[in-house]
Amino acid sequence: LSASYDGMPVARLPFDPPGFVQGISHRGLVGEDMRDCSMAFLYMLCSMSIKTNIQKALGFAPPRAAQTSMADSIMNAAEKAKTR
Repeated sequence: LSASYDGMPVARLPFDPPGFVQGISHRGLVGEDMRDCSMAFLYMLCSMSIKTNIQKALGFAPPRAAQTSMADSIMNAAEKAKTR
């Protein structure tokens, strides 16, 4: 899909992206207008924002309590490793 839109802007951002985002959002595009958005960046944004909502709606995401307990156990393990 990305090869079909190689070098062609697929969206226009309503703002100038911060410097650290410009390299990602403008990757593979010709021109100096940093508000142009590449296909790879748009795909990444959509997959990050929409994927979790669809998983929650369809019931594929783990319950929030399971996510927090997993995060707590990881943090506890990291703290134990520091004290050793």
